[in-house]
Amino acid sequence: MELRSGLAKWIADMLGFRDSMGFPRRKRENVMRRFDSYCCEFHPGVSVLTEEVVRGWLSSEASRGAIASLRMRANEMRVLANYIRAFGGEAYVLPFRLYPATSGFTPHVMTDAELASLFRQIDHEAASASCDQAVHGAYSVLFRLIYTCGLRPQEGRTAKTADLDLSRGELFLRKTKCNAERIVGLSVEMTELLAKYTRRLASASPGGEFLFPRRDGRAPTANAVSMFFHACWRGADVNATRGDVPRVRVYDLRHRFASAVLQKWA
Repeated sequence: MELRSGLAKWIADMLGFRDSMGFPRRKRENVMRRFDSYCCEFHPGVSVLTEEVVRGWLSSEASRGAIASLRMRANEMRVLANYIRAFGGEAYVLPFRLYPATSGFTPHVMTDAELASLFRQIDHEAASASCDQAVHGAYSVLFRLIYTCGLRPQEGRTAKTADLDLSRGELFLRKTKCNAERIVGLSVEMTELLAKYTRRLASASPGGEFLFPRRDGRAPTANAVSMFFHACWRGADVNATRGDVPRVRVYDLRHRFASAVLQKWA
């Protein structure tokens, strides 16, 4: 990426540092490219991240219609400013009261009854021939793996057969959040379930790369997994006593796992 402003070195160094920490680069790089262009046009030669530069750029982005992503852009300015200050430079740090971060979603921690009803519906739908799975019932195993190991959805759907060690009851996860790696332990029940499943997988997709492949051998997409999950949640009739259906995501299985572990410790 070519940078030409007086802040180019700071921007490039910050991006390189974040790369080394495993943070995704593409979106941040696009934002910083726009910021660099703004500095070249309206603040040529300025080598200090001043309040005028920061607020001017955010106003410029707002005027071109980037209202929905202003919080993200404001946060990128804070990251850049804190990086510059950490290495002895001078920089204006935008206060958090301006463009504060928002969660945007309140996780729903499922009850025991909701969880049981959900998995009954998953088992029913996963057995359907309409699902794009190399092995019928694969989604039943996938969602149980996500729940019992507290996985992020992507970690489950992109799990690879070569990274599953049934003899040790372990699953090796590659390139998780921030490109980290970790090993998760499997319960005895989950290990037995995966042993049965992988025998069927070996027949349906011999030598395949992914643990839960589609019929074409590739990993299921995030959208497909999410749509299947939402359909099962609606079909589970969890609103019978409350009159509405709480919003959920596949990620909420991870939250439920964490809550269950904390309750067990208590």
